[in-house]
Amino acid sequence: MHSHRETLEKAANSDQHLFQRYNQYLNDIMILRMGENGDGLEKIFAETLASSVNTDADTFVGGRRVSNAESLLDVDTSESEEDINIKVHKVEVCLDNLNRVRKERMDTLNDLKEKVKIIIIIYFDFFILRCNLIFIYLFIYFYRHTKMIYLIF
Repeated sequence: MHSHRETLEKAANSDQHLFQRYNQYLNDIMILRMGENGDGLEKIFAETLASSVNTDADTFVGGRRVSNAESLLDVDTSESEEDINIKVHKVEVCLDNLNRVRKERMDTLNDLKEKVKIIIIIYFDFFILRCNLIFIYLFIYFYRHTKMIYLIF
């Protein structure tokens, strides 16, 4: 009874968390339900467009804070050639390591295949030897009980 109560309490907490998440996005869900006929989508689009032009402070779009980040055109992409060479060297080292690991894995796989072939051959030889022994035992048994040998060709 106690475990059922704990299970129900956990389920209730889970349901409450789900409802909180649903209520958090309820406004957006209602705007999307209205579809293209509603004014909500146009309003959010206008707010987003206006906030992209205004770079003074953070703005709120659809009830959410939108940070006015720096434009990609303003980002300094000039890196020193040494930094680029260091990054290229790191990538080359990683590729070398990857190729070495790939080669080692292929070698290990080939070794494993060879060992499996050898084991199969050994077991097959053992099976043939056992069959021959069984045939010999049957032959001896048949000979002892019947005192006759029939050669079958």
